[in-house]
Order: sequence, then structure tokens, then C-alpha cells
Amino acid sequence: MMAVEEGILGSLAMEGLKAPSDGFLYVFAVNETYTPVDFDNLIVTHKTGTVLEINDYYPFGLKWYSNGNNLNKYKFGGKELQTELNLNTYDFHARQQDPQLGRFWGIDPMAEKYFNQSSYLFCNGNPIIYTDPNGKDGIITINGGQINVTSNVYLYGAGATNAVAAQYQSDINSKWGGSYSAESSNGTSFNVNLNISVGLYEGQEKNNSFLIPEKFNPFNRDNFIEVGASVNRSFVLGGDEGQWRSKGRNGLTIMQDNPAAHEVGHLLGLDDRYTDKNGVNKGWEKNIMGDSQNGKVEQRNIDGILKDAMKSYDSWSKDKNNVGKEFKYEINVDRPNN
Repeated sequence: MMAVEEGILGSLAMEGLKAPSDGFLYVFAVNETYTPVDFDNLIVTHKTGTVLEINDYYPFGLKWYSNGNNLNKYKFGGKELQTELNLNTYDFHARQQDPQLGRFWGIDPMAEKYFNQSSYLFCNGNPIIYTDPNGKDGIITINGGQINVTSNVYLYGAGATNAVAAQYQSDINSKWGGSYSAESSNGTSFNVNLNISVGLYEGQEKNNSFLIPEKFNPFNRDNFIEVGASVNRSFVLGGDEGQWRSKGRNGLTIMQDNPAAHEVGHLLGLDDRYTDKNGVNKGWEKNIMGDSQNGKVEQRNIDGILKDAMKSYDSWSKDKNNVGKEFKYEINVDRPNN
């Protein structure tokens, strides 16, 4: 960067700046002296990176243009292209999709719930409006001016007792039982109610995980949490499973050091707002996702939970055929969180 003396015209330039991520670049010129300054020939030159791979598709996934490179295996819809044995199908987790035919090779694993339509159908035949997530970590329903967020948590393991379940439920009700709101893109306001239910699997204490067949079913939509008698750190894995403590730490009781309210945030799609190395993120000191014991649930937590659902609702509600109907959305979480 070159300074310009008074009365001397010159170039004031900064070169080689790199953008670390996607976003916006703000460029402005300002004079912070008392001397009049004329700004002229303000130019911003954008040098893009090299495009490594280009793929364009038909609506059902068949590729119609490519620049010839094949560096990324996650292609149409972000799904992995399975090239083994030259099958060239997309892995949609629950079943394989053939882009040559625009069809799935297998039936919907939940087909028995939708007996009035083809078992090979996808997203009710309308993937523009509907989504087909693979985990029922929570259910969001919108009807009239009310949004309900419902999630059922089933406990098992050596520390899963009626007393622990009751303490989990009490703390969750205390932290998540406030009054919240939401607003759609067209300005419609909603009241938001959270109904999170915690109970023992089949009502039995200390149930063995091997006696829970649903836990091993990759298409099951429920949340199963192992409560360990000697677990020191709670976590949620894949959005619908994990381990929670049954006792407090550092001499505290489970009432004083309860992990449930914070971990429920992960079941509903929220990230941690702290790290072990640096502590609580700035601005999140009093939030449940930054301080699991003393933090509170805030409106921004609710906004985070509803973000994707509200986008889907905005598209769904534009269809006149949906007027007066209930909108339902399954929260899909597929990442580990502590």
C-alpha cells in the first residue's frame, strides 16, 4: 500500500487479498483528514479460482453436460454416485436411484405408512415442495397460527431409571417451556410450542440395548439415548442416538448438573456454542448451547430449529391445494455433537 503526499497524485492500492469464504466484499473510500481529497478511478478486480468440475443435470439426475473432470463423487443433489460395477446409481441412504431411468430400484422403507400411493414414489411425487429426510429427530407441524415441535426420547442402559428420566424431563420442561414465536417470509406470525417427552423404553428401567430392535434399524425415526451409570460426558451422535450422564460431575447431583436440556438442543439440530479449548463463544455466555447448566433457551435457538422448516413451509404454502391443511416437517440431523 503506497501513501500519497499532499498535492501529489499517486496510486493507493492493495493487491493479493484472498477471500477465506463465500460472502460479500464491501469496498468504500473515506477521507479521515481535514484536507480535501478527490477519489478517482476506484476499481475492484475479481480474480476467480480455477473451476475444476462442472456438471449439469436433467431434473431426475441424468447428466447432460460435464467439463470431463470427475473429481467429486458427490454430485446430483449432493448424493454420492456409486460407480462400482458400472452401476452409476445415486445413494439416497434408504435406497438407490437410477438416473438413467429416473427411478428408484427399491421401495420406500416406510411404504406401509403410505398405502394409497406407489411404494416406489419419492417425496409424494413432488420433490420441489417436499423433502424426504432420513431421521425423525423432531417433528414440526404448522396449523393455523400454531407451530408445534414434538420430539420423543427413549432411555435405556444401566443408568436409565424412573428417577433419572423424571429429572431429565423436569429440567427440559424448565428450560424449553417458554413462550416463543416465528414468522414466515410473507409476514405471517406463529406461536411456537415445544413438546419434548422423555421416558424409559417400554417403561422398563435399565433396559438392555440388544433388546431394542428399533435401535438397529437405520430407517427408524425415534431417538434412543443410552444412560450410562459411569458416563462422564454426554453426547448426541447422528442426531438421534447418544449417551447421557445419569449423575452429576464434581460432586454435584444430577439435579445440579443435568445434561438433558442442552443435549435436546442437539436432537433438534442446534450446534454447540463453545469449545473445550476456548470456552463459550462470545455472545453465547447465557445461552443453553453455550452454558449447559446456567444458560437459557432464547428465541434465536427456536429460530435455528425452525430455519429449514420455515423455508420448506414458504414453498408449500404457495400451493393453493394446501390451503387449510396441516404442514409437517421432520427435522433431519446427521452429524455428531457434544
